[in-house]
Amino acid sequence: MEQRILVLDAQIAGTSGDMMVGALLDLGADSSRVLEAMRIAAKFVPDCSGAVVSVEEKASAGFRGKRLKIQITERKGTRSGKQLLKALTRATDKIELSRPAIQIAQRAMKNLLDAESNIHDEGQSQVHLHEAGSADTLMDIIGTCVALESLDLCRNVTFYAPPVAVGGGALEFSHGKLANPGPATVAILARAGLTMEGGPVIGELTTPTGAALMAAMNPISVQFYPLLKPVRIGHGFGSRDLGTVPNLFRLVLGIGAEAPLSDKIHIIESNLDDASGEIMGHSLDRLMQEGALDVHFIPIFTKKNRPGYIVRVIATGDKVDDLARLMMEETGTIGVRVLRSERHVAVRAIRIMNMQLGNNRHRVRVKIATDGKGRIIQAKPEYDDVRRISESMGRPMREVMDELRGQALRIARKDNGI
Repeated sequence: MEQRILVLDAQIAGTSGDMMVGALLDLGADSSRVLEAMRIAAKFVPDCSGAVVSVEEKASAGFRGKRLKIQITERKGTRSGKQLLKALTRATDKIELSRPAIQIAQRAMKNLLDAESNIHDEGQSQVHLHEAGSADTLMDIIGTCVALESLDLCRNVTFYAPPVAVGGGALEFSHGKLANPGPATVAILARAGLTMEGGPVIGELTTPTGAALMAAMNPISVQFYPLLKPVRIGHGFGSRDLGTVPNLFRLVLGIGAEAPLSDKIHIIESNLDDASGEIMGHSLDRLMQEGALDVHFIPIFTKKNRPGYIVRVIATGDKVDDLARLMMEETGTIGVRVLRSERHVAVRAIRIMNMQLGNNRHRVRVKIATDGKGRIIQAKPEYDDVRRISESMGRPMREVMDELRGQALRIARKDNGI
């Protein structure tokens, strides 16, 4: 089976619920079905008497895409988490969404309510929402999930998320004036293990609803795009004019390409028989700081039966000259050998998982290694997180590592549809 990939690219101008729906429509989702589902969802929101939803083509700064327009007739005020949860259930029943699409909708709403309840120190059902309680929140969640279902993207797809632009400056809303990004947006991104970045303009770029929808797809947080063959691209425009920055959210749908499981490296090495332990330890640190991929000291016997070491540095081609010079400066060796070699590597990404251990849940960073077809080779919890949990529970680290590794592998395989 081909590995399908959807990149949630909010690097330019963040994302919001309407931008997410717009991008999915531009990607090819069934427009009539999505818009009708959003109108139906509005009917289940208390004190909402109607909604007009439309989509238009838009072009800006060399990009073209779709912009969603929503006009809602509703009584201003707050709604409780209980009311929104009930409206979500009634809407998904009426629209007859598939189980995977319903799960994404439920996770998105839970992300919002969890963030708000933690901020206000109230339960999910009791918490009262202000801006996030508007009818368009539910409409955006339903519209996104119907669009994903229309595109067959609710299962057997891997989501990736580069750093999320959140804007800057201050926000004026129901609780007063706060620094941007708002607390709910930060809480949602943090819980999902997603990376955020300030700018590139003043103002709120990523809304709580947009963050909640991204997090509901369980994306893998990455610095750069994964290796993929792009198939389709969707742009969803926001309503504001950001000046020189196009106010758009991009989706890139693609097929996992064959990863370069082999690449070219260089091995730089030399024999040492007169360097102290302090010098070797310092040299290792300096070589790693300057970009070595790895450094080893291998015990040997040199000429005249003197004990010594081979210092071996693994490096990319662009680092060879600098690291060879540094090795001679720090260790005192007067010559080095440089060997060209090939290595086979897995594709690696760090993902944050919530895992149960004993009576508590723990956030654990997991390094996921896959082959060129997206098949999972290994899911390994990070050492520092395992040690922290081991110390807090008073359990042997070996036991904690084995249990967390098993959970991580099951979660990673489930998310990959295995």
